[in-house]
Amino acid sequence: MNSFKSSKPGWKRICPFLGWWLLLGRETLRKGGYVEEFGSGNVFQSKGEAITAIFEKLDRERCCHCDKRIFSECTAVEYVELPHEPAR
Repeated sequence: MNSFKSSKPGWKRICPFLGWWLLLGRETLRKGGYVEEFGSGNVFQSKGEAITAIFEKLDRERCCHCDKRIFSECTAVEYVELPHEPAR
């Protein structure tokens, strides 16, 4: 769940996912005061740019145990299988 609290009404209903800015457009965000509120470093020109920036902030320890490898950036992290715990 996103912990960001916006003073703008209804932003969670309109923009629930990371790719929301692609739908609204940067100019619309700027006019509505969202770029200033979110910070220009948190509004990206493309989904690829956003994923790359967000990937840099992820916990690599957690990434190395994920076997999904959904994004191209995931190939930079070596997969390490977690040991299986015996069933209780």
